[in-house]
Amino acid sequence: MPNLQPPTPSPHPPPRYIRQTIFASLGEAGQQRLLAARVVLVGCGATGTVIANHLVRAGVGGLRIVDRDYIELNNLQRQLLFDEDDIEAGLPKAVAAANKLRRINSTVAVVPVVADIHAGNIVQLVQDADLIMDGTDNFETRYLLNDVAVKLGKPWIYTGVIGSYGTTMTILPGETACLRCYMGDMPAPGTTPTCDTAGVLGPSVAVLASIAAGEALKLLGGFGDLNRGMIHYDLWDNTFEVFDLGGPQLTCPACGQHNFEFLAATRGTQTLTLCGRQAVQVSVSGDSALNLRRLAEALRPLGTVRYNDYLLKAEIEGHSLTVFPDARAIIGGTDDPDVARTLYARYIGS
Repeated sequence: MPNLQPPTPSPHPPPRYIRQTIFASLGEAGQQRLLAARVVLVGCGATGTVIANHLVRAGVGGLRIVDRDYIELNNLQRQLLFDEDDIEAGLPKAVAAANKLRRINSTVAVVPVVADIHAGNIVQLVQDADLIMDGTDNFETRYLLNDVAVKLGKPWIYTGVIGSYGTTMTILPGETACLRCYMGDMPAPGTTPTCDTAGVLGPSVAVLASIAAGEALKLLGGFGDLNRGMIHYDLWDNTFEVFDLGGPQLTCPACGQHNFEFLAATRGTQTLTLCGRQAVQVSVSGDSALNLRRLAEALRPLGTVRYNDYLLKAEIEGHSLTVFPDARAIIGGTDDPDVARTLYARYIGS
């Protein structure tokens, strides 16, 4: 795992942060804490790009970005770190984001990890973090984040946006309610709106993700009153509400009973229908590795193929295949997991 070690801070914060350090509630002491802080951001799409942008500009010392996906044209409406050149280059989101962020602030240690986060790798990915930030788009990953955060005693900030509204919670294990205290069991498929059914507005994303980033600055800087409940904001209805969720619940499977059932599922998800697109991710258990050059040679007689060090893209018989070195693949042109598995076995192998 690439090291998440912030640079050694100087005795005084650099002049680039002067507009923050003269803000009395943060000051030099708070800025020095930010410069030494380590954050893991899971997911670098709509909310993730806004959060990453704020944290790197604010001078958080180290940022590990974990994302499994690549950039598509419809992402640019709300994913603020990306542009059309990134799509042309065929870059994964984590790599494209890291490239941009390093140009914004070269003093921050930005570490991209192109991987699907699951029970088998999540501890390794977050164990050196001072804070975990949620930039994901599905509840399964969020419940896994909640499990590992509660188990390791690490704060994390949940953020979710759909349509014109969204919510964010700052979760302090042992002090505040956790995600499972509030939501209970994971919502069943089809019971909650998705970006497929409700769409999503870029400004709504920016507002909620900015609130979450502000919470991160308060928490890491050591000053300010944290949100210990849930913030709900709706851009279209002009409503902003804060709900008190109380403390940890004794009946909560995670923080009350320490039953970390999502973290215990060490084999990870095999298929996952992706939000906002007709595509299914197929992943394999264990430490798999693919030779993308060799796979490209095998697939070229069947369709259009291009690849780089990070991914391979192929268009074959009306389906798109995006394959990563860890043997994951995103199968486009279907939302049926069985069809996706069949195509994976046919073109990549079992």
